[in-house]
Amino acid sequence: MPVNMSEKLAKTGIPIFLVYGGQDQSCPAEMNAIPFIERFKAAGGEKNLKVLYRSYFGHHPHGMEIDDPTIVKFFEQPFVPVEKKQDILGKVK
Repeated sequence: MPVNMSEKLAKTGIPIFLVYGGQDQSCPAEMNAIPFIERFKAAGGEKNLKVLYRSYFGHHPHGMEIDDPTIVKFFEQPFVPVEKKQDILGKVK
């Protein structure tokens, strides 16, 4: 996730599904996923953030168990936009 854009993304109200691996050597969680999560929540985006931590996976933790409904449930939930949406550049719409 783009750590430097976390606050702006949170303000747009866009739901984020973040999957990261605990064994990632290319982009360690403490340098990317964790700061993104902290900043996104601090900017008011907590209700639009779903985090899936895959402790034994590396940089590509995207595989899911076939009977794991986590991703499907995320996309089935209603989108709750913020009152005033901002695009990624910060322009209010």
